[in-house]
Amino acid sequence: MNMNVDVQNFDLAPMSPAIRALTALVTAIPVFTFILALTRKEPLPLIGLSSSIVAVYVLSWVYIRPSGLMLTTETLALKFPGRKLQIPITDIREVRLLSAQQAKDELGIAVRIGLGGLWGVFGWLWTSRRGTLDVYITRLDDYMLIERRVGRPMLLTVSDREALRDALESGMGHVS
Repeated sequence: MNMNVDVQNFDLAPMSPAIRALTALVTAIPVFTFILALTRKEPLPLIGLSSSIVAVYVLSWVYIRPSGLMLTTETLALKFPGRKLQIPITDIREVRLLSAQQAKDELGIAVRIGLGGLWGVFGWLWTSRRGTLDVYITRLDDYMLIERRVGRPMLLTVSDREALRDALESGMGHVS
């Protein structure tokens, strides 16, 4: 194992206004459900529902929504509070930056499979032109598309997407 591995960290892009508004709306659901429960003679079912929703939100935060990315000379890792998804640099074939219109033109109609509306869109994205992609986006523009030799393509939104692309391309130049 290489002990002198350079590490670069990248944050997810800030949420776009639409995602931020949807997150606020979705976050209000368990609060509204709990308040509604307090007005009922039998509050336990709604309290249970509210608690279940909060549990799903917590699990989503820990296992589905990445907290950032970490790039080393060997891997690109998506960091989650409860896990890490590592992609070997040798598995990355191409990195492209796409505007919202370019993404729409290339991907076609898209249907999310996974978490959507709470902090962004995470999981899988089925598209009419490209099939299924892994998706980790917090905005509705300024995408990064990572084409992989092994596994599904990945659509991301990253704060400094140009720097990540340049770092990935530099690292990809050192592998065959």
